[in-house]
Amino acid sequence: MPELDAIFQQAHRQRTQGEPLERLIDLLPQRGYGRNEVTRKDKYVEFYQGRAYDGKTLDVMTMAFQALFGSSITEVRPRRF
Repeated sequence: MPELDAIFQQAHRQRTQGEPLERLIDLLPQRGYGRNEVTRKDKYVEFYQGRAYDGKTLDVMTMAFQALFGSSITEVRPRRF
């Protein structure tokens, strides 16, 4: 599904334009993220959804499909408070 992934990548770039990369460990210190794990947080339900891997986000599409096909994002990961 490379074409579908490209749509999600483009949407993420548009949503997060101007958003700085932030370390997940700073945003969610209780979760045990590594110092090198970064995200562009935007207004996603979960900061992790905007996580960047060498300039590409892999979790935007997968987490959207989790919600569509029966497992809510908040069931997979507790709320961030």
